[in-house]
Amino acid sequence: MLNAAYKEFGAKVAFLTVYAKEPHPSTKCPQPATFEAKLRDARLFKRLNHIAWTVAVDDLADTFHTGLSVYPAPAVIADANGHIVTHIAWARDRKFLENALRRTITARASASELARRIPQPGS
Repeated sequence: MLNAAYKEFGAKVAFLTVYAKEPHPSTKCPQPATFEAKLRDARLFKRLNHIAWTVAVDDLADTFHTGLSVYPAPAVIADANGHIVTHIAWARDRKFLENALRRTITARASASELARRIPQPGS
């Protein structure tokens, strides 16, 4: 699902996946005990899911992820200044995610157009 969104929007927005805790640990896929093991798991996750964008690895306590959301697989859209403009509880909600990306791109284009129309000092 995110791969399709990346194909459509990747040239216009930056994508980043934060690799957090394993949501369904098992004997085959346990929670990593060290950051090195988590990094190894993140690399495997990226390869198996054919992810073309950056995958950042959260610390073992998932400090970054839990600071953004209580949900296990959220999507957060930030503008060019790093301000969060949309928070989606489940990144797999394709329609909502695509609409939010379109709104963000349109808002950015509108702001750029407005900036071009504002007279600059000395002009």
